[in-house]
Amino acid sequence: MKKIGIFDSGIGGLSIVTKLRNINLDKKIIYIADNAYFPYGSKDEEIIFNRSFYLVKRLVDLGCEIIIIACNTASSAALESLRQKFKLPIIGMEPAVKPASQYSKSGKMLLLATPLTTSGNRLSMLEKNYVKNQKLFSLPMEGLAEHIEKANIPKKEFLSELKSTLDHYYDLGVDCLVLGCTHYHFLKDILFKISPKHIQIFDSVDGVVNRLLQLLSEEMNTDELYNENNSELVDCYVTGSIASFSKSIKNVLEHYCDLPNLSIMKINEGR
Repeated sequence: MKKIGIFDSGIGGLSIVTKLRNINLDKKIIYIADNAYFPYGSKDEEIIFNRSFYLVKRLVDLGCEIIIIACNTASSAALESLRQKFKLPIIGMEPAVKPASQYSKSGKMLLLATPLTTSGNRLSMLEKNYVKNQKLFSLPMEGLAEHIEKANIPKKEFLSELKSTLDHYYDLGVDCLVLGCTHYHFLKDILFKISPKHIQIFDSVDGVVNRLLQLLSEEMNTDELYNENNSELVDCYVTGSIASFSKSIKNVLEHYCDLPNLSIMKINEGR
């Protein structure tokens, strides 16, 4: 069975793992949470590149044949270089600017992302290619991923501050909200509740899953991709504290959404 390797700095990439399990993909999934270096969004680009290289190598050593960088920040910092260094398919994340620009009626969109993503060359390229006679506001949300992992967002004071920030841009005519971090996927239900009904929310999870299915379908029949009886645990490795990661998982389950069953282990970084 082909193994799919996925990594992120924390729980954000589990949004992709959840989607793959929900569609009954019959593939072994191995996930690495680099929580010893969480969050990536505030780290130097060199650190993120080095971590990304290390994690891809570990996933390859674990037998993975397709890699998903389940992090917009790491994709912005390292994707192209990693594709040159490793001879296997590597799927990256990028903000869903293209579909948002195609949908927007007002021509005004708001991107929520980490500081490194909002200042990165990859976003500049997306704007150049897809934002034609439109306006993309880019808002660096420093600390938001941490608040999500700690389940602070549902608390009244954080929710009020987030709503106030969004309302400012909605008053400017924004009608599309682009989520530029896999952690933010867990906020979609909350964001719909605090946004006007006409606001459309875009994230990258579906695009990444569709790209993975496209790659897999090139090698096998579509009916071989799925198995409704696939109850295999997802192997989940962490580089930092298992207790801390398990607490973040508990927070997601209690406040945001369901997750697949995980077998959580500490990765040996000495290898």
